[in-house]
Amino acid sequence: MKPDLLLNAVPSGCQKRKPNGRPHTGNNGADQPKGMIARLDDALRNLGDRSALSRSPLARLDHVQELAAAKYSDKLMPRGLALRQVITECVARICAELGDEPGLAKPCRYLDLRAKGLKCTEAAGQLGLTREHVSRTIRPRALGLLLEEFLSVTGRRD
Repeated sequence: MKPDLLLNAVPSGCQKRKPNGRPHTGNNGADQPKGMIARLDDALRNLGDRSALSRSPLARLDHVQELAAAKYSDKLMPRGLALRQVITECVARICAELGDEPGLAKPCRYLDLRAKGLKCTEAAGQLGLTREHVSRTIRPRALGLLLEEFLSVTGRRD
């Protein structure tokens, strides 16, 4: 066996470990909050593109597939339409319930602007903030709110 292959070899009965020393679970991160947030951010960015939404792993969730079958089965890319509906309803609920709270008004407004098709830079301009500030502070809070509501609606509480 070549010496460099020995470094990657895992003795039988031992678990493969991640670089941080934790056992590798084989999970691709789909159920992890960061993975879900990235997927929600991607879906929010592509809300006007049902093809992209249909390809999203979020479109394969049971709740989304059931909605697609019940409401959009006669349409092209029904899962994309269903995912769009779920996300826009989540954003609307977040904005209606939390938009008046001083600490959450900007994240709610950000979500609303993104759901209307504005890019991050355009939303930052509407909020009177720099893109940098929005990317570092407003966007993570907004996506956290969206994640919480999305998990509540889709029944995924891990």
